[in-house]
Amino acid sequence: MSTHNKNLNIGDHIWFNQTWVGPSAGTITAFRRSEYTKEMDYAEIQLNDGGMTGALLTDIYTSRKELLEANKAASAAQIAEYKNQMQDIKGLVRFMFSNAVSPDAGEYTDWDARDAVRERAKELLGIDLD
Repeated sequence: MSTHNKNLNIGDHIWFNQTWVGPSAGTITAFRRSEYTKEMDYAEIQLNDGGMTGALLTDIYTSRKELLEANKAASAAQIAEYKNQMQDIKGLVRFMFSNAVSPDAGEYTDWDARDAVRERAKELLGIDLD
């Protein structure tokens, strides 16, 4: 979880995950309240490459290291949740059939699901999948 809520200010250099891009950096230019719900505050961000975007305050980190640690923890939790769905070979096959675990799926590949399948295939079948 980020240590940001009360410590962020306009002009702060921050880190967040950008869809399709991943870890990104920028500078907070403004704070806004979502038009959909008053509970979802976000920051407008000037990206280091010059573009503009926004991120929920709950998704903003004050350092790249903090962001990467949060990403790693979230990925580990997702992999564990996926592996719980594959308790046996039957569950493994069903999971693979229902999730985009092939790198050929391109932008639709669920990399955490793929890692979970690789781990579970090794545990259940002794197969190293690459």
